Amino acid sequence: MPRSGPGAADRELIAQLAARDLTVSPAQLERWRCAGLLPRNTRHGRGRGQGSASALSPGAVEIAAALAVHARQGRDLRLAVVDWFAEAGRGMHGDPGVPEPPDAAVRAAVEWMIASSPSYRLLQLARSALTEPQVDAFYEAAGKAIGRTPVPSAFDPAAVRNALLTGNDPEDEAVLSTAKLWSPVVAS
Repeated sequence: MPRSGPGAADRELIAQLAARDLTVSPAQLERWRCAGLLPRNTRHGRGRGQGSASALSPGAVEIAAALAVHARQGRDLRLAVVDWFAEAGRGMHGDPGVPEPPDAAVRAAVEWMIASSPSYRLLQLARSALTEPQVDAFYEAAGKAIGRTPVPSAFDPAAVRNALLTGNDPEDEAVLSTAKLWSPVVAS
């Protein structure tokens, strides 16, 4: 962003978003451009030494509107991309549909979400458990993770561990022991 303030195209974009009751700053626009989410303004010459002028890229208003709705201060921009992707294609009656975010940004956001999920960390820990202490560390971490969930697991962890260590199939009663406690009551 130039030190002299936003250019004419950015001022036009900010005004169009303000007409939709959306507030954005020139710094936000530049951040979105640096992240590859908002297209850069097109530049064209004014002719014969008069310098250049910028104009809004096609679709920039709709993209900036989608980002303005989902990006908030303190919120990771990757979460805004996921929300934007979920909303893409839908529009209000008479409004143009929301364009899709760039594929690379969606892919990066989904990869980040998966890698940062506790379930994925447990899966990585389970895959890397080769020795008995590593297996025990996995079950300890899984027990802590399951202990935080409000719904109990539908299997007996001791029976599943025994099945994994011995290579034998667990008995149906052992696997479903806690599931029976949570089965819905059928009125007769």
